[in-house]
Amino acid sequence: MWQMMSWAAMVSCIVAYIFNIKKKKLCFIIWELAAVAFVLINLFWTHDYAQMSLNVVYLGFNAYGWMKWRKDEQAVNLQRPSLG
Repeated sequence: MWQMMSWAAMVSCIVAYIFNIKKKKLCFIIWELAAVAFVLINLFWTHDYAQMSLNVVYLGFNAYGWMKWRKDEQAVNLQRPSLG
């Protein structure tokens, strides 16, 4: 079971990278889900605590990235001239 979950998380990461390249915020949601899956896999099945720790760090990076993109997006919207 954990191997199927691991493969699904890996494919999800690839999809997230594609969305990131296209500047779609959906990439962060997909990465978060994949990182949670990898944390669970590494904690309960493989007992690979180094990989689990790395994915916990990825969770933090993803949250920061999402907030940064939102902040940058809001700054761009404020700079756009009003047409009205």
